[in-house]
Amino acid sequence: MEVELVASSFAKNLIRVIDSYDSLGVYRNFTPEQKMARSFLLTNEEKQQMISCGHLDDKYKSQITLFFQAVALTIEEETGKMVSSIMEINDEGFGRAVLYSGRLVLLSKGLRGTMQFGYTKMEKAIKEGEKYVADGCSWIEKYPEVVNA
Repeated sequence: MEVELVASSFAKNLIRVIDSYDSLGVYRNFTPEQKMARSFLLTNEEKQQMISCGHLDDKYKSQITLFFQAVALTIEEETGKMVSSIMEINDEGFGRAVLYSGRLVLLSKGLRGTMQFGYTKMEKAIKEGEKYVADGCSWIEKYPEVVNA
């Protein structure tokens, strides 16, 4: 996983977002992998528990928030345009994540229950995050006048 973290700008930004929420310095001496494991990745037991009882865990909500903030930050770095993220999710796992820049919606992702997210492996999260970054950057390139409006 070390190689992927070094190569992925999304993973680096995910660590930066995790660090920004660590106001007490709890993760200060942790490696990037330990930070992700503790504050981002779900264990198989946590994911299974969410699926079986239908109640949305705070760690799951946090994971979605961190994920889309890291996507927004990575798009900002790659395009030089300010990107904001909004995430709304109810206790059953239904909601929406939206990324926008200026007047342009870069991503509008419906969240349909706990099966869709709940990353237990960092590789899958990085792959999906990079896909969203590429999509968002392509929208900015395609419609720069809407972003700048």
